[in-house]
Amino acid sequence: LGLGRSPDAPGHLVALFDLLLTRLPLPKRLSLLDDLDEAKIPDYADLALKDHCLQTNPRPATKADLEGLLRAAW
Repeated sequence: LGLGRSPDAPGHLVALFDLLLTRLPLPKRLSLLDDLDEAKIPDYADLALKDHCLQTNPRPATKADLEGLLRAAW
């Protein structure tokens, strides 16, 4: 990326990703997705608990943790 090793490099990387994300046509909140229902957050958390990727997550997550993340992203 050509950021070098200066003390400002991490900040420049964050700014670069912010710029990239603002240019992508992605929703910023889960509530902007048509097919999701906020009342189903507990169901979505259950599905996430069954995903094998959660087993390799460096930080353990409970259903309550996942529901909190989903509500925060809503």
